[in-house]
Amino acid sequence: LGDVVEQILHKYRIGMATPEDAIRQAWPEIVGQTNATFCHPLRIDRERTLVIGVSNPVVRQELLFHKAMILQRIRAIPAAHHIS
Repeated sequence: LGDVVEQILHKYRIGMATPEDAIRQAWPEIVGQTNATFCHPLRIDRERTLVIGVSNPVVRQELLFHKAMILQRIRAIPAAHHIS
């Protein structure tokens, strides 16, 4: 029974840190403290694309302007190296 429980925990990543968790923890460092107050990572679609919720169109434009730098910072996180 112990082996089955361990397989289920591993398969569904129960109790394991996810790439989303790692990104959320580092979010102020990734986008800057000011921008982090107006946006936040929502989810990773199809294991590759980070979806960000933005409450201000100016911040949205700022994120698009700095997209390459933000992606570089996200990919520096070991669990999130595959994000595009």
